[in-house]
Amino acid sequence: MRREVLLLRTLGEGMVQTAQVGAAPPRRPSRLRPDASSVYSLPIANAPSRGAPQALVTIVEGFEFACVFCNKARPTMEALLKKYKGDLRIVYKHFIVHPKAREAAHSACAAAKQGKWHVMHERLWDQAFAESDFTRDRIEKIARRAKLKMGRFRSDRDGACVDLVKQDQSELAQVGATGTPSFFINGRFFSGARPQEQFEKLIDEEMEKAKVRIKASSSLSRANYYEREILNKGKTKLDAVP
Repeated sequence: MRREVLLLRTLGEGMVQTAQVGAAPPRRPSRLRPDASSVYSLPIANAPSRGAPQALVTIVEGFEFACVFCNKARPTMEALLKKYKGDLRIVYKHFIVHPKAREAAHSACAAAKQGKWHVMHERLWDQAFAESDFTRDRIEKIARRAKLKMGRFRSDRDGACVDLVKQDQSELAQVGATGTPSFFINGRFFSGARPQEQFEKLIDEEMEKAKVRIKASSSLSRANYYEREILNKGKTKLDAVP
C-alpha cells in the first residue's frame, strides 16, 4: 500500500511539472507609448537648437550619437530647416540607448557651453560615428580640431554635462520616449527616421494651428507660443495607449 501511495504521489508530481513546463508563459504587459494625438510638455531652455528662435513649430529630437537611424534622419532635418526657414526650430536632447554614446553626449554638451554645438555635433557624426570610435581620446582630438578650450571642455564634460545628459534622458522618458530617434513636434510624438513628407504633414498641421491661435489671442505671439501653448499646457507625464 505504501509503495502504491508513493508511486501515485510521484506520478502526480510529474504531471504537475509537465503541466508547468508545457504551460504558456505569462503575458507581459504591452509596452505603452505616447498618444500621437496628445501634446506633451518638454522644457527647452538652454538646450542646443538650430533654426528660428521664434519658430511657429518646434521639433524636440531625442537622439544619441551611436544611433544608425538618428544619422539617417539628419538629411531630413536639414531639408526641413531649409524648407521652413524662419518657421521651424529643432531642439536637441540626449537619450542614451547604447552606453558607448555617453562620452559623445557629454562632449557635445561641453561644446555647446562654448557656443560650438553645431560644429561638434556634425564632427561627432562624421568622424566618431563614421569610424565607430567613441573613445575619449578620439573625441578629444575632435574637440581640439574644433578649437575648443580644452580645460573648460574637460571640466564641463566631466561635471555639469553629466547631470544635464541625465536630465535630458529623464525628461524624454517621462513623456514616453523609449528609443531613438524620438521627435516631439510642437509636443506631438513622432518616432523613427521616416520620409520627409510625413514630417511635413505634421509640421504643416501644427503651423496652421499656431497661426490660428496667435491670430485669435492678443497675448500669444511667435516668441511665446511654445512656452504658453506647448510647455505650459502639454502633458508632463506619459498618458499612453496600449
